[in-house]
Amino acid sequence: MTDTNGQDVCDMLRNLAPQVSQTDQAAIAAVERIERFLSQQCKLELPSSTLVFQDDADGSELLLAYDQFENAFRILVVRRLPRRSASGDIEFDRFGKPVIQRTETTPWQSCDRATRFATLIAMPQLLENLTSTVSIAIEMGKRATSSVEKLLVALPE
Repeated sequence: MTDTNGQDVCDMLRNLAPQVSQTDQAAIAAVERIERFLSQQCKLELPSSTLVFQDDADGSELLLAYDQFENAFRILVVRRLPRRSASGDIEFDRFGKPVIQRTETTPWQSCDRATRFATLIAMPQLLENLTSTVSIAIEMGKRATSSVEKLLVALPE
């Protein structure tokens, strides 16, 4: 730790404060633009998510997601908290994954600043995952449509 006096620390914080606010406002504007692009321009109503952080100590997970929230698709932060046994141990399913007891979902813009900064780094991965989700949905839709069309041909008019 460096030896600085209290006035130096206060001056540094005073100088940094506007930068934090500017960075936060720029991040909010970027996420709002991405959200509008996905939900209004592209009308992508397919959920997707990416893991931001997993706490091995308590088994909790923090995800950045694009999903429905209060009748609209939004960029969300999802916290998944594991179920614990009476002895306090995390419970796991047969595949070795923690059993989720509670999920907390918050629109990204409504999160505190630290959470917004921590999760924004995962935005490119979320968009890549969403692209894969959309591609898979298109392929599945084409296959299903083809199957249904074959059934319709066999039906009498």
